[in-house]
Amino acid sequence: MIFLGKRGAGVRFVEIFQNFYHLEENVNLKSLTSRGVAYGNLPSSYTSLTVKALENWKSIARSPFIIWQFVQVLRKIPNWRKNIFIFVLPAVSDFFLYRILSIFGVSIVTLVHDLHRHPGDKWPWKSSIKFRIKKSTKVITLSEFVNRQLSTEYKIESFVLPHPVFPLLRYVDLNSIIDTKRKYILFVGRIRNYKGVDLLLKSYLQSNSKDQFDLVIAGEGEFKKVDDRRVVYLNRWLQDIEIETLIEHAAFVVFPYTEATQSGIIPTCIVLNKPIIVSDSGALSEQLEKYSDWTSFQSGDENHLRFTIDEYGQRYLDGNFSDHRIQAAREESETSSINFVRSVLKICKSLDPKS
Repeated sequence: MIFLGKRGAGVRFVEIFQNFYHLEENVNLKSLTSRGVAYGNLPSSYTSLTVKALENWKSIARSPFIIWQFVQVLRKIPNWRKNIFIFVLPAVSDFFLYRILSIFGVSIVTLVHDLHRHPGDKWPWKSSIKFRIKKSTKVITLSEFVNRQLSTEYKIESFVLPHPVFPLLRYVDLNSIIDTKRKYILFVGRIRNYKGVDLLLKSYLQSNSKDQFDLVIAGEGEFKKVDDRRVVYLNRWLQDIEIETLIEHAAFVVFPYTEATQSGIIPTCIVLNKPIIVSDSGALSEQLEKYSDWTSFQSGDENHLRFTIDEYGQRYLDGNFSDHRIQAAREESETSSINFVRSVLKICKSLDPKS
């Protein structure tokens, strides 16, 4: 299993595979990440090469010797040609691994989150995603929405597996994260142009809910802040445990995206039984089809979002939303991760002539 990004969901995907792969019979999983962590019995040179070279993709592009090093490392992995390589959320620096593995006819399974670059994002490039898909033996997507895009653009059908809920961590004290005395409406996640934070701010400040609820904007990224005591900003990279704690204590969570595929945070909101407001973009509604406490608004419609915020604010004050049970949420999150890992490994085993 390969993930050469620096942080985020890719790291959690590797973690759940490493934690649960042993539940599937006849699987020996080894993992490589660019954080310098090599699980299992991969040669130490693999980790060293990753740390020194893979994070600096420009140096790789300039140095044919680095490519030769890749080949030497692969030669040290017992029977590597018989292995199946799983790439999690492709990163810039895994290009040469795809190239080398495909030359030698190695089976590659790629987990794809997005096919297209969102507005304001630098990655992924369309050509890079196309290259990885063409080199893959099998492709896994996280929604029917992305699968339809894949079918239309590349004439390829993927395996569709719903985005898993990563196992919940132990919560930290909310007061150590934010300073708010009132119940709050929450936006959480990386802040990008397409996430609709500006729209959410305008809708909230025009709503009646601002008199009963604060608005917490939590996540790393640039946006135009509004100077209002009822808006609480946590403008930095968030640890997973902080995200879960913020969700647990929120009145409800809003995803005002103007463009989207799916969200890795929505499954966490579901297991914590949080009311959710989403725009009608992408696969957000698809993720919530079997959930009860959610509603959608027309993407980009400021008035519709304001009305929906007030509706959910009043429903919360009236006690119309059910409470969550933390122990049940923990069990459900672990089950979700286990099922996802097993599904991916079964796909991989179907490529193995020995299985």
